[in-house]
Amino acid sequence: MKGKMAFIGAITTPVPIGMFGPPIMKDLLFAGSHIGGPKKIKEMVDFVAEKKIKVPVEVYDFKELDACLAKMRSGTQNGRMVMKW
Repeated sequence: MKGKMAFIGAITTPVPIGMFGPPIMKDLLFAGSHIGGPKKIKEMVDFVAEKKIKVPVEVYDFKELDACLAKMRSGTQNGRMVMKW
């Protein structure tokens, strides 16, 4: 497996991911999860606020997927990497 992308929570618009090409040729895994209802999310947000936890977040356009995968492979990412549509 060369890369994984997890969709967490509800996605309200279709996600344009072709099944052939990059996902197969680059051995990518796409997954989703509905875990984390409103109560659990509030608990996590409250905990992070109380402890003053700061996690660096880098946001990229989906067209920058190859660059993000390269950063992951090289270990140069800093915190979370988020893809936007």
